[in-house]
Amino acid sequence: MQYTSKIYILFAVLFVACSTACQKELKLPAIGGEKKIVLIGEFVAGDTFYLRAGQSIPVSSSEKKGFQLLEDLSVNLSNGSNKYNLNSYVDEFSSILYTYPFSNAQIAVAGNTYRVEATHASLGTATAEIYIPEQVDAKVTDTLSGRYNNDSVIKVRIRITDPVGSANYYVIEALKQKLTIVGNDTTYHREYSRDALYTADKNSENVLDNGASTQNKRILLKDSRFNGTVYETDVYVLRTTLTYGSETLKGRSIIRIKSVSEPYFRFLKAYEVYEPAIGFNTFEQPVKIEGNVNGGLGMIGGVSQVDHVLSYDP
Repeated sequence: MQYTSKIYILFAVLFVACSTACQKELKLPAIGGEKKIVLIGEFVAGDTFYLRAGQSIPVSSSEKKGFQLLEDLSVNLSNGSNKYNLNSYVDEFSSILYTYPFSNAQIAVAGNTYRVEATHASLGTATAEIYIPEQVDAKVTDTLSGRYNNDSVIKVRIRITDPVGSANYYVIEALKQKLTIVGNDTTYHREYSRDALYTADKNSENVLDNGASTQNKRILLKDSRFNGTVYETDVYVLRTTLTYGSETLKGRSIIRIKSVSEPYFRFLKAYEVYEPAIGFNTFEQPVKIEGNVNGGLGMIGGVSQVDHVLSYDP
């Protein structure tokens, strides 16, 4: 035991000495990357068009550090010969996320491909093409309270009827959506919190990558393992105590089942395994997150989805 203790102490001393010796202020180069237009959002079948836009921060000593809102950006949407403007406005998140929302009242149609073109006088033009999958055929068939991995959970059984002959990509999320209730009127906000999920489905990307005991932000499934069949899977939603605590401000817990475009699936899979703390550990394999915005950064995903309401705040 004494020998082992000396080894631990020696390692500790060497670690501190090396850490101290390696401390050095690294100056950023005067030249570096350029600012780019950033586009992020989802185009959902049956819903109006909505995305957020901003700008990136180049890594350079000559640039001001910190995010800034991107003014005077023009965003257009086209589908074949049909062309529309996406109109920008300021919302409660603009000063927090340093992005402006852009929207149009036209309805996104499943099976269509849309092109977004964003133009700025100094940052140039960024484009993205977004395919919206056919309407997903899925539903929740059963729920049950229980425990998983020593956590209190709601077990949710989901049935997906998968089309034959085409590649399909599915995403399952557990969300808490913010509602405002005044009298008989209910307003559903584009504001969500996320509940963690477990899965033991060996066909899921989550189990293949990280095993069955890891909490996930979303569950990811490729139909290459069950193409053209009626497929059932179980997810386990970590119970949350989050409530908005107001007579008019409420929340509803929902299971959202999505069919997504292939580029969006790859983006979400990379984002699922990404952890910000990885940057502090040089031994971790870096995660490459690729978007679909040409001439800029970001991702606009194509989605068809169905929601199942689990509960409302009391």
